[in-house]
Amino acid sequence: MTQANPYALNSMSAPSSFSMSCALVLEDDLMVAAGLCDVIESEGLPTLLVSGNDSMGAEALIRHGHLLAIAVVDVSQPRDMTYALLDLLRGHGIPAVCVSTTPSIELPAPYASLPLFIKPFDMNSFRQVLREMAAEGIHSTHERGI
Repeated sequence: MTQANPYALNSMSAPSSFSMSCALVLEDDLMVAAGLCDVIESEGLPTLLVSGNDSMGAEALIRHGHLLAIAVVDVSQPRDMTYALLDLLRGHGIPAVCVSTTPSIELPAPYASLPLFIKPFDMNSFRQVLREMAAEGIHSTHERGI
C-alpha cells in the first residue's frame, strides 16, 4: 500500500504564490469564519480554522509558520492574547489581516498598519488584500532564499 502525499492537493490547486501553504483563521463566530474561509479557499488557499479562544493551538501552528501563508485574526474582543498572537505572527514573518464585528474598534499603534475589516465585510476588498499579500509573499520568500 502506498502512502498518500499530504501536499498533493496543495501543490495542484494552490497558486504558485501560496504553494504548500495554508491560511490560519482565528475566529470565534462560525458564520463569520465560514465566509472568510470561503473567500480564502476561492483564492486557492486551504484554511485552518482555530477558535480565537484556543491560544495554545494557534501558537503551535504559528511556531510552525513555514506552513502558513497568512493569518486572519479576530480582534473583536482585544485581549493580551490577541496582541501576543499578532506579535508572534510578525516575529515569524507571517502577514496578518484583522477582522472585527465591533464597529468602533481601533487597533493600538503597533498594529495600526495591519489591514482591518469590520463586519459586514467587503469580501471583494478582502480578496484584493489576499492577492496583494500573495504577490508580496512571492518576493519576500525569494529574498529569504526559500
